[in-house]
Amino acid sequence: MGLIFKGVTYQAGGIDMVRKNLVATVVLFGLIQLNAQDIELTLERAKAIALENNQEIQMARKEVEKARYMLVEARGNFFPSISAFSSFQHAWELPTVIMNNPFYDPIRNPNKKLYFKMGTENNLVYGFNLQLPIFTGGSIYNGYKIAKISYEIAEAQLKSKEQEVLSNVITAYYNVLFMRSMLKVTTEALEAAEENYRQVKKFYEVGKASEFDLIRAEVQVANYKPQLLSIKNQVKLSEDRLKILLNLDEEVGITYMDSLIFEGTEYLNKDLDTLINIAIENRADVKLLKLQKEILNRQVKLSISSLMPTVAFTTNLQYQGQKDDLDFTSEDFFKSFNSSVSISIPLFTGFRNYAKIQQKKIEVKRFDNQMESFIRAIKLEVKTAWMTLKEAAQNLETQQTILEQAKESYRLANLMYKEGMNTQLDVINAQIALNQSKMNYQRYLLEYNTALVKLLKALNQL
Repeated sequence: MGLIFKGVTYQAGGIDMVRKNLVATVVLFGLIQLNAQDIELTLERAKAIALENNQEIQMARKEVEKARYMLVEARGNFFPSISAFSSFQHAWELPTVIMNNPFYDPIRNPNKKLYFKMGTENNLVYGFNLQLPIFTGGSIYNGYKIAKISYEIAEAQLKSKEQEVLSNVITAYYNVLFMRSMLKVTTEALEAAEENYRQVKKFYEVGKASEFDLIRAEVQVANYKPQLLSIKNQVKLSEDRLKILLNLDEEVGITYMDSLIFEGTEYLNKDLDTLINIAIENRADVKLLKLQKEILNRQVKLSISSLMPTVAFTTNLQYQGQKDDLDFTSEDFFKSFNSSVSISIPLFTGFRNYAKIQQKKIEVKRFDNQMESFIRAIKLEVKTAWMTLKEAAQNLETQQTILEQAKESYRLANLMYKEGMNTQLDVINAQIALNQSKMNYQRYLLEYNTALVKLLKALNQL
């Protein structure tokens, strides 16, 4: 299925194909930016440039990278932490220790108390410390799972942003093609009006047309000129919007290799329930909601872990040296080595932990209601896009017939006028009808292609 643009097939799930050609496109784009030359742009190339250069997508990629490092950080909590430590202490005044004098004698040793300085002026300690959590009530495990889910959420947000940007780029690209087709239609109408004016002038010069016919033909030419100028401005504005989405310099000239045409799609023949199931199964934002709910459930378990005891293992290896001067040698240091297992049991926290658990459970229930509303919105989005697509396809089919009739009517009006079988007003009316039919057909083409983009976006198939 898909839309065909001059031999280029626009397939559902086109992101994979875009990424395959991404490297070549980026190289080409770098040359474009460097030399500011004109480029030939197709829809697929526009999508590739947008995926690589759009700033919102770049920021989403940074969030994925950040989430990846947060996952690494959370995984590190399972491993022991080993640290080295060292400290140096200088006592400007040593502490004095007072003790009862065991040799007290009123005559020989009359001091009831003994006073002496304790320690040395300099104390140097260094060593290593190892800490390993043995049991944390599931807090480390749930924290790791939350980080892992957060990483998946960042990836889902990136894919959702890619779909959003691609939808905007494709729609902007279609608008450029539409305005260029409108420019072509108006240019052709002006040329036809000028040709009619030349024919009427010839008839006027030989007396076969009145001055009124000549003025009316001249006015018809004049009416198309401001329309043409207005459409040229709209073409420029639509191109500028596309360049902004593609992050292209305004000075870069673009040659568009595609044109709006109608091409049937398999989605016109699929039933609505099938399309809704595809959307719910594939959409990144649906996956995002499911992951967010899983995080809430993990947060409930994390809150419960605060009620559980924690067990930790610690080991210290240190060397301590004491001296009154700074001339330390290896002989001045003495080794100490110890290990311990500690347990902490929360007994009472003023019901704070219980309140946190209940809050998280309420958030889970509230999120369920939000998810149901979101699923209903998705169903409505798919239904609206599908119905709009079918309506646009029917309008195109009808307008195609009208356009063929308008072309034939204009051809006959010109032929009959040259043979003197109708009036110049009939020619002008036929020309106006033909021009309007061409514009309507291009407008329905835009509606059809835009509706297909909206449906593909709703199905996560861009």
